[in-house]
Amino acid sequence: MAPVPGHVSWRRPVESFQKSLKELGVSFEAEGDVTRIHVDGVVIEVSWDSGIGVIQATLPLPCDGGDADYYVRAFKAFAFILASLNGVSFEYDLDLSIPGYPMLRARSSFSSFEVLASFLVKVLGSYLMLSG
Repeated sequence: MAPVPGHVSWRRPVESFQKSLKELGVSFEAEGDVTRIHVDGVVIEVSWDSGIGVIQATLPLPCDGGDADYYVRAFKAFAFILASLNGVSFEYDLDLSIPGYPMLRARSSFSSFEVLASFLVKVLGSYLMLSG
């Protein structure tokens, strides 16, 4: 049985992760084994890949001015979340593919989806308490 786009995953670790996000009150979209979390302008995509946990965080960058407070909140969220994932190495790239919408992306993978989910739920809980 394949996951249905737009619905929560049928895999127990992903389903449990999505349930934990719901309990935290985090805004997210579920498309099968992919979960897109929205935190202060940052999009954190978490996915299951043969049991391995993959995370990608996307930070919108200011281009033509805009709302400075929005970009400051987004940068703080991005930095806090990535820095709180202690000992995790990220690969970064600057995405300029959409004119006028530059984005900084950070990617990493974990030995297991459960490890990633556990870390991220704790980090998001801490971030929400601090930014509350």
